[in-house]
Amino acid sequence: MLQFTWIYLFERDFSKSWRLNSVLLSNDNFTSHFTAKFNTFYEVSASSSPSPAILWETCKVFSRGIIYLTQPAGGVEGLRNINN
Repeated sequence: MLQFTWIYLFERDFSKSWRLNSVLLSNDNFTSHFTAKFNTFYEVSASSSPSPAILWETCKVFSRGIIYLTQPAGGVEGLRNINN
């Protein structure tokens, strides 16, 4: 007799889902930094993307990466260091 046991290893905890820190959007340094980086990324990627869906996914990943790099981990220091 063959028996299968289903083990759910990857239980997703929705309380730890990533969310945008909306305070970043009110910071002029952050918005200008993000816009400049994103525009450069889009100019390079738009012409070489095989489909709009892939371009959309890469835009989301790139945006999240820029936000992670500039989001302050321990206060406002990350925002102060954007231009450095």
